[in-house]
Amino acid sequence: YNSQQMRALSLEECFLGLKLTIKNETRLCQEGSTFKAKDSPTPAYLFAIALEELGKAHFLVTVIERIMNGVPVEWGKFWKAFKSHELKQTGMLQTMKKAQEMILEDFDELEKIDPKLKKKIGFVSRDQIIQKIKDIHIAISSARSGQNELIKWQQIYVDFINNRWEYPGPLIRESLLRVMCKRIWEILKLCKG
Repeated sequence: YNSQQMRALSLEECFLGLKLTIKNETRLCQEGSTFKAKDSPTPAYLFAIALEELGKAHFLVTVIERIMNGVPVEWGKFWKAFKSHELKQTGMLQTMKKAQEMILEDFDELEKIDPKLKKKIGFVSRDQIIQKIKDIHIAISSARSGQNELIKWQQIYVDFINNRWEYPGPLIRESLLRVMCKRIWEILKLCKG
């Protein structure tokens, strides 16, 4: 990318980028859902790319908030994050982890505000939130270690691994793909909400 493509963006350009990344994430999920995991490695790749699109949306929302609040944007850092697979994979997960930690911190207060609120947000016990935070932490560690990137590329490219040629194959169970798709749709609802 040349320096003209990595320039400061206007608020309107950020909103358009956000709209397009969410539109593309939705398309990728829909296309990924049309495949059967046992027949094709493609869904895992499409869902991984969809998660990265959500990571880009997360960065754009952060920039939009900064612009609207008159806070300077460090455009070099933004573009680095926007182009980094690891940061796109971990950005949204970090936000989710922080949200879960905030829910855990105020869990007892939620019941005082609205006794049905805990159930509405999908948690009825502190242990459920703690487990969700652990799951997110594992996902972040996986992304940072490069494991997500490896799985993503193994789903789409022929490679020479362990002294033999490997053809892309469905390495991920169909049930896991359903869970991935469900999580992506949940995140998308939160982004649109």
